[in-house]
Amino acid sequence: YEKGILDEDVAQNLLEMINNRDDVVGVVIAPADWVGSSFPYTCTKTVSSELVDHPLASLDSEDLTTVNGIKAARKAFALIYDFEVNGTTVTFKALSKPQASIPLMIKGLA
Repeated sequence: YEKGILDEDVAQNLLEMINNRDDVVGVVIAPADWVGSSFPYTCTKTVSSELVDHPLASLDSEDLTTVNGIKAARKAFALIYDFEVNGTTVTFKALSKPQASIPLMIKGLA
């Protein structure tokens, strides 16, 4: 056994888990979705499936087709500092109002 090297079966299983999108729901936050006149800015979205209490959210850059679009979405995503889940409702909190749409993948369906 060599430190840092995964067994081929373990690596394949890990890759399959990462690529398994069966337990992922997508949501897009538009700039106009944010409310508040000062910190914290919030956005509440309803998703199609119930989520676990502590899901993972990541930027979904699959449909972003330009470098500038990716940069804008990443900059906007970086402003989100927290989100809370209540069933199919997700409330995001941001440091300031993002100026670009944020396509997200939320992993952790109940």
